[in-house]
Amino acid sequence: MRLINVWVQCLGNQPSSSAADMSASIVDMESVFTDYRSELDSQETSLREELSEQLAKAQWMWLLILLGALFILFVSLQPYVVRLTKQLQALIANSERLAVDPYATLIPIEPLQNEVGQLSKSFSEMSSSLIHQHDELEKEREKTARILHTMRDAIVFVETDTNQCFANEALFNLYEQPFLFGDRQSLYPIDAFYEPFMAQIDDQDGFKRFTNRAKNCGIFDETFTYSMQRGRRTVRMYAEPIELQDERFGVMFVSRDITKEIEVDRLKTELVATVSHELRTPLTSILGFTELLEHRHVDEEKRKRYLSMIHSEKTRLERLVSNLLDVQKMEAGKGQQDFKVESLFELLSDVLEIHAGSTELHAFHFECDETLRVSGDPAQLRQVFSNILNNAIKYSPDGGNIVVNVSCEDDVIRIAIEDEGMGVAPADAERLFEKFYRVQSEQSRHIGGTGLGLAICKEIIESHGGTINVRSELGNGTIMTVELPIVA
Repeated sequence: MRLINVWVQCLGNQPSSSAADMSASIVDMESVFTDYRSELDSQETSLREELSEQLAKAQWMWLLILLGALFILFVSLQPYVVRLTKQLQALIANSERLAVDPYATLIPIEPLQNEVGQLSKSFSEMSSSLIHQHDELEKEREKTARILHTMRDAIVFVETDTNQCFANEALFNLYEQPFLFGDRQSLYPIDAFYEPFMAQIDDQDGFKRFTNRAKNCGIFDETFTYSMQRGRRTVRMYAEPIELQDERFGVMFVSRDITKEIEVDRLKTELVATVSHELRTPLTSILGFTELLEHRHVDEEKRKRYLSMIHSEKTRLERLVSNLLDVQKMEAGKGQQDFKVESLFELLSDVLEIHAGSTELHAFHFECDETLRVSGDPAQLRQVFSNILNNAIKYSPDGGNIVVNVSCEDDVIRIAIEDEGMGVAPADAERLFEKFYRVQSEQSRHIGGTGLGLAICKEIIESHGGTINVRSELGNGTIMTVELPIVA
């Protein structure tokens, strides 16, 4: 308004005002405009400051409202978040437990109607399925292990990657090692037993070559036969690859004790050789003497001598056949025994009297308490002592003393029969009671026999609850000792 008034005044006084007044008016007007502009700027600044204050207040108000809303939301959602966190932590803990032990006790989780709840439910179903599958796998593994443990063949499984070895129980039986495991639920690690096992193998280099060819070269079309314990046992081994998805992850070595099979083959061979020889010799003699008597005229003295030879060879044949039948009956368990209580003195006296009359080169010495009695089959006991005395005479061809000494110790009667014959080496003495075994020496080679007599004696004495053993030294005679229970 002030500007307008000044402008009106200037216009109204314009005709009579001078130029100086005009200039002053203009200056005044500029001053007025300047003041007005300054006032407007001041007002603008004031409004800006007021607006800034209002905006700052509004920002703080919205910030407080937002913080309050967040606080209210946090307070309201905290139980849910805590429960959700606990469930996730429980899931993590359960997964770690299942990774260590499928049968671990799991932390119970309260199911929620959300994604985490569905995850918890799926995890529970997965753990149950995992336990069931683990149980089935354990059953299959245990069943496989028990099947392998029941096998009589020794089995060794070698893993290709780790070279670890696992075996069944039969391997420990094969190597006569103590079995230190208490169950049959799995194959047993045998790395710690490697040295004791290898120490029993006679051909260790050949054994290692065979196993290396199978493990490293993949050669599985051959077998390896080796001896153990210095030839006491014979084992045959073969190898088979164990593959999974056309990839070999191990090798299975199967070992079978064929000692008895080898022994049976040996006995068969010896039986054929012995029987052939023992049959051919007397039959040849019988046939020859028979032809002489049939086709030639001989005097009475020769005829009696030939008949005596025929009778002797016939007796030899009967003894051979009888021994073979006795062995067959004993092995079949069909031997009949008629046990009686007998006077040992009378039994031995009868046997000694018969053998004393069959030789002029030997002197018999007999000591026995006449009150001693034994329980047994008289015929079989006479067969035992007759066989021992016959061997004592036969294997001391130069004659000498034969001593029969009977003694008692505790509840045992000990009958020792000693001769002064050729004797046998300790290695041969250990095998005298084997079927068809005969000492192969220059001195005994010409002495006949089937190698069955002492084997039959051993069977008879053991069936009577006794024992029989031999002590001998090459060139210094033999002592055969029979022990039988005393009868009161």
